Amino acid sequence: MLLLGLFTGTSFAQRPDSVPSPYDFANDLFVGGVFARGMSGPNLDDTNFGGWNVSGTHYFTPTLGTTVDVQGFYGHAPIAPSSFTLSDPLVSKYVFMAGPQYRWRKRARYSSSIRLLAGVTDTNSDTPSGTISPAMLGLYPNATKFAFKPGLAFDLNITPRMAFRYSGGVLVERQNGDFQRDFNLSVGLVFRLGR
Repeated sequence: MLLLGLFTGTSFAQRPDSVPSPYDFANDLFVGGVFARGMSGPNLDDTNFGGWNVSGTHYFTPTLGTTVDVQGFYGHAPIAPSSFTLSDPLVSKYVFMAGPQYRWRKRARYSSSIRLLAGVTDTNSDTPSGTISPAMLGLYPNATKFAFKPGLAFDLNITPRMAFRYSGGVLVERQNGDFQRDFNLSVGLVFRLGR
């Protein structure tokens, strides 16, 4: 009996902890890059932007959570030829948003979510010298505007604690009394925290 007790005690001590599911964690932290394409002025061709994206999601249930999303992206606006000795000035945008995220498909290797975020975009179209106004170059003025972004996220699980994310959406903001729709795509890594 003593040998049986030692054997069973040893076997329980050597049993590895159960491997967590990717959906056992309460928090996601996403860090990645962003590509965006949209208008920098009412009569200009679209500008290509590149930058960074950080977001966090807290899940109240395995499927429903709240996301806070921050982006910064930068691009050279293709302005029309003008009398100014300036070509394609740098335009920067900072996006601050929050809203619900619903994980509607969960599999061992991947998951997909839908989200609706709302907040503001802060646009800076200043020229390096600051002496030429954005309007003189056909750019939107410097402004902080209401915006919202419906979108999807697709996570490919690398381990239960880490995933590769592809997240696309449409950034909608108010410009010149109309709604402007810009393409917005983020790619990066998700780190899962808290159980």
